[in-house]
Amino acid sequence: MWIKKVITVNEAARIMRVKAEDIQTEIDTGRLHAIKIAGKTRIPRQSWQQYLGISENRQQVSRSAWAKLGLAFVLLSGVAFAMEHNFNLPVWNGVEIPPQEVEFTDPTAATASDPALYPPINAPLDYRRYNDTPSPLEISNTHMLMSLQQQNNVPPGSRSSPWTLFVNLDTNHDVGDGVVSHLRLKNRGKGWSTGGHIDGFAFGTGTTLGYNVEMLDMNEGDAYVIGVNIQNKAWQGDIGMQIHTGPLAKSHPLFVEGMDGSWNTGIKLAGHKGGGIINTGIELGPRTSGKRGIWMRGDYDIGLDLGPNNIRMQAGSQIQLDGNRGIGMRFSPRRNRIEFLEKGRVIAFLNISERNVDLGSL
Repeated sequence: MWIKKVITVNEAARIMRVKAEDIQTEIDTGRLHAIKIAGKTRIPRQSWQQYLGISENRQQVSRSAWAKLGLAFVLLSGVAFAMEHNFNLPVWNGVEIPPQEVEFTDPTAATASDPALYPPINAPLDYRRYNDTPSPLEISNTHMLMSLQQQNNVPPGSRSSPWTLFVNLDTNHDVGDGVVSHLRLKNRGKGWSTGGHIDGFAFGTGTTLGYNVEMLDMNEGDAYVIGVNIQNKAWQGDIGMQIHTGPLAKSHPLFVEGMDGSWNTGIKLAGHKGGGIINTGIELGPRTSGKRGIWMRGDYDIGLDLGPNNIRMQAGSQIQLDGNRGIGMRFSPRRNRIEFLEKGRVIAFLNISERNVDLGSL
């Protein structure tokens, strides 16, 4: 229910997120009835509701009224939701309002999330959903709180930049954690779950990226910039990053004979012409430890192709030629010689100080 009997043109513009001139145009053309009191324009509540297509008994916003002002879909959802549940529409002038919870929230459910585990909620809209009904076995139903669907169908050769969802955070803080988007997943069952899922369908010839991260270090100081950071903060995990081959099943409607789900390149460090300097391609940090740094278990024609590049290691480190018998070779700086070993025991060596040694004659 509206708190005020009338609203001003500026208040209507703030509610609809449009310019005050657009509201005045609707008044001047007679589509929106208004009255003048002491030279000031006021919109009666009843006229405002009729303009939006809201009946007194069932407050539901008609799509045609919203289309008059060309509002964005997300704003439509929030305002229509608030009207349908008799919430007071917020005045967007910096006034903080409490969260608005939907009716299907079940805070008494045994499996409901503990609110103490979440940061304090001070958002104007707080959508929650509790579901305790399993989907039929033959139907894979989804349970969504919000669905944003955009179809961008422009003529061939034309320029277009569709962005279905844009989230921007501009912050200046010295203490605390700034997060643009926080995804929290709690998987309590045996089913497969993911914090973020992307289906990329490449039907055209343009580059299709499943996920794109562009980092811009605008500070010449000592800022630490990381493209993707993966942490394990509990018990030992299985895989930090996996490049998987998962071809479609032959029964899938999109399957075409020959699809094997393979990759031409698993991981590529690419650079633009004339730039793209990478000081270290892959680094296993100094505080890491384990059995192997890189383990190649697959069947490859060439296990490691360095091209025109060198291979380097510290003195005393071995090149293992036979993992079963421990046959290897190393350089001993103390003896100034190259040593051949079997299970750690020196079986032959070559002094570095000697020259023109014919190893075939030994």
